[in-house]
Amino acid sequence: MEHPTNYLVKKYLNENGYFEEKKEFENLFLSHPNYPSLFAVTDTLDLLGIENVVARVEKDLLMSMPKQFLAIVEKEESLAFVQIKEQQIIVELNEKKKTIYSIDSFLDIWNTIVIAVEPKGEKAKSNDEKASTVNPALNIIVCVVLLMAILTLLKYNVNVSIVGFLLITLFGGYISILIVQEKLGIQNEAVTKICRSFNTSCSEVIQSSENQWNQWLSFSDLPLLFFLTNFLALAFQPFAAMSIIGFLSTGILPLLFYSIWLQKSTLKQWCVLCLVVSSIILVQSGFFLFTISSITIENINDAYYYFLAFLIVTSAWFIIRPLVKNQLQSQQSINKLLRFKRNFQLFDFLSTPVDNASGLEELKAIKLGPTEAELMLTLLLSPSCGHCHKAFEEAVKLLDKFPQKVSLNILFNLNVDNVDNPYRSIVQHLTAINNERTNEVFTAISDWHIQRMSVNEWIDKWGDNNTTESIDEELRKQYQWAISNQFNYTPVIIVNGKLIPSEYTLEELYFFLNDFKENKEVADYFQFKISN
Repeated sequence: MEHPTNYLVKKYLNENGYFEEKKEFENLFLSHPNYPSLFAVTDTLDLLGIENVVARVEKDLLMSMPKQFLAIVEKEESLAFVQIKEQQIIVELNEKKKTIYSIDSFLDIWNTIVIAVEPKGEKAKSNDEKASTVNPALNIIVCVVLLMAILTLLKYNVNVSIVGFLLITLFGGYISILIVQEKLGIQNEAVTKICRSFNTSCSEVIQSSENQWNQWLSFSDLPLLFFLTNFLALAFQPFAAMSIIGFLSTGILPLLFYSIWLQKSTLKQWCVLCLVVSSIILVQSGFFLFTISSITIENINDAYYYFLAFLIVTSAWFIIRPLVKNQLQSQQSINKLLRFKRNFQLFDFLSTPVDNASGLEELKAIKLGPTEAELMLTLLLSPSCGHCHKAFEEAVKLLDKFPQKVSLNILFNLNVDNVDNPYRSIVQHLTAINNERTNEVFTAISDWHIQRMSVNEWIDKWGDNNTTESIDEELRKQYQWAISNQFNYTPVIIVNGKLIPSEYTLEELYFFLNDFKENKEVADYFQFKISN
């Protein structure tokens, strides 16, 4: 079962139209250094650009609150998803625990703290929901399965029995996939909705140690192997497969009864998905007993088709399953490492102050974004440097995503007195454009670093500026400043007056936007105290 805070916030985001943001929230939240605190929740929402507020609200204003919000309930000392419905308050603490309170009883457990987000709106809600579930690989698999089913039906003139078995098998395969996902710890909203609707716990049953027979096989694997084998066998030889499937379904009835007994007596929890699979197998067994009722010589001769299908499915599954497990374990390890890496104290400790910081402020840079921002990013670039293209592009993405929180300054590390350098004119004209036509400088520098124009193409488009001696003098100052700091390489990335640690990338700076803001507020406070 996933962490309650993660589940509740994702559900709240879903209710407010943030379908595409749910997965990104989960990744950022699980890797947050303060996971699973309330600060980790709000900080992650800030990183995603989702307007949110944490506030104390007077209890007599409860009924004027939005119909859905997150709150801290005092008795449970935990986050809760709260829904107001007429005179009832529905409080959900995790995917299994939902309680209905009267208004007065809810006020007794609520400590008045509320977390709320700005709804995304209803625009294209269905399109967003559809886009969030699109998976190219899944689409390919579904298309292949449907094509095989259609070809099988056409070959045998759309026999009613074959149609029925194919539909039952496809449905059983779908439920089996949900069971395996739950076993592997892959969260699925369909499973959550099904299990919650019946007040049961699919995850506790499926992930129980009683369900694991050995390191190679668990009870959860069997339905998937069974139904996928059935589907392939039906595609190969449907009439013989129906008899074999019915016979096998009848033979494994004791195993089904054991599963039901295990849930009732030992685990004392019901798994709706497991019961659905049991019901499907009972239907197939009943079809065999009351319709086919016997195995013919022809069926036995054709049994090798079923055996071949079983070999294909089993071999494929035992190859795929370790890969899936390794991927999930790798993601968990990455999240743990990211929690360590996202520690701002570590980032700040590894950052190196620039020796000649005062000289940096005196240089005339190309400025993009607001003049005052939490994150003051300075790039020292060379027009001939391939890595500079990537650095500029990543910085622009950061600026586009957080236009009010990030500012970008561009300086150049180029010897303007070297007239043999073919890139010299690029920097001269960029500086001239910055002096005379500031509104065009972003397009001009983007054509070079992002569009990757050639020197001749760029000069043909932007090389009609008056490059004066004052421009060369400014470029000399930037070059001399780079030399004085021993910056004999590019790109040089400076964040709020410090060199970014080599262990971090520009893309990862957005992890620390709130930390930069707090540092800036503290610095401004002390500056104010000193000046007064």
